[in-house]
Amino acid sequence: MKKYILALSFIIPMALFSQTLEDALRYANSDNYATARSMGVGGSFGAMGADFSAISHNPATLGNFWRSEFNISVGLSNGNTSTNWSELQSNSLDSKFVFDNIGFITSSKRKSGNWVSTNFAIGLNKIAEFNNRIDLDAVSNGSLMESPDLFDQSTIDYEPFYNFPINQSMTVSESGSINEMVFALGGNYKKRLLFGVSFGIPFLNYSTDRQITESLPDSLYDDPDFYFTDLTYEESYSTTGVGFNMKIGAIIIMPYNFRLGLSMHTPTGYRLKEDASKDFIAESNNYYIDTIAQSSYFDFKLRNPWKFVGSVGKIFKSGKIAGFINADVEYLNYSSSQYNFRKYSSDPIDLENEKVVNRQIRKQLKSTLNFRLGSELGYGKLRVRLGGGLNGSPFSDSEGFSPDVNYSFGLGYRGDNYYFDLAYLGTDRSYTYSPYVSENPERTPEIAIDKHTNRFVATIGFKF
Repeated sequence: MKKYILALSFIIPMALFSQTLEDALRYANSDNYATARSMGVGGSFGAMGADFSAISHNPATLGNFWRSEFNISVGLSNGNTSTNWSELQSNSLDSKFVFDNIGFITSSKRKSGNWVSTNFAIGLNKIAEFNNRIDLDAVSNGSLMESPDLFDQSTIDYEPFYNFPINQSMTVSESGSINEMVFALGGNYKKRLLFGVSFGIPFLNYSTDRQITESLPDSLYDDPDFYFTDLTYEESYSTTGVGFNMKIGAIIIMPYNFRLGLSMHTPTGYRLKEDASKDFIAESNNYYIDTIAQSSYFDFKLRNPWKFVGSVGKIFKSGKIAGFINADVEYLNYSSSQYNFRKYSSDPIDLENEKVVNRQIRKQLKSTLNFRLGSELGYGKLRVRLGGGLNGSPFSDSEGFSPDVNYSFGLGYRGDNYYFDLAYLGTDRSYTYSPYVSENPERTPEIAIDKHTNRFVATIGFKF
């Protein structure tokens, strides 16, 4: 027992790196739900136009504005997470009011020349949201003490107990978002070609807090042969930073009101900084260990992959009913994401970690396609919208992968000088989460997670 207690001061690794493949994947994804109109059609707007949220995905949509506008969007995000760990099920809820969008467009019509209008836009779009919460309890034969990622196994006198249960509980809380400042210029050429270019400055903010506790069952609590009676492991880190990207887009207006859209997004180059901390405390029958804490601060760069979006749409009218239908296909090569630690560090450990994580990204991620489909119907000044989407697997080994499924609907009123829109978006996601990895793969916990997210957004806009 004494050997174990003295070794605790060495078991937490000195480096606190959380720049992982999962982080690169998280920051590479973006959506098109900042306004209620765009959310109502499932974010599928690439060949249409006249919506501020769509400018962050195809800036050519800016060319379809004929009047100056101001709009603002707010919403509510609500998540229900169901977990299954060691045949024990639990549910977690998280809710948050969110600010999704604010935008201003100036439209200038031209009385002569081929360019019939030139428009400028400035504003802020939320392109990603990270809110999530997991609460669960289980009885396991394994312990986080068996994780070589958390503890140096060579410095502890710990042997796994294979036949005795350990009570485990875990709480994970994630929050944050990416909000992109947009500066865009677009125009309409002979009412046949819409063209636009935008510069985006995304502001990234992400934080996570995780706590894992372990304890022996009451019947074994006083047994001196066990290495511990209670363990608590806590870690938290927050990542903040700013990036820059450029987008170019075009929409071709074809006969019979068909439209083709194409946009290209350069990689977003982020400069990020991270604050991280880890705490560990253990109790045994004979000894008590004070909290062992570590903290770190780290600057680094991250480059996201290129993105290409192709769109096809059609505007239709039948009697008093008019509307459109639009389909988007999005291509990303996630394996091209890349960290850069050496920009702000010359530590050999940092340089080696950069090589390791970039090698993992190239090996474990791949290119994929995401699909979106949406439609809007109008009767007079009223609007009804439906949409949906499906995201492909970013992993080279896609066995067991369940794609995210999105579905949405919305309502709107379009007055002469103002408009008001409401939208709902539901997202279903299933995945497996391991809070730690054991040296023995059979003792690595695998938690089945099903998450359903509800998002509600309201947008109000004024034309002048």
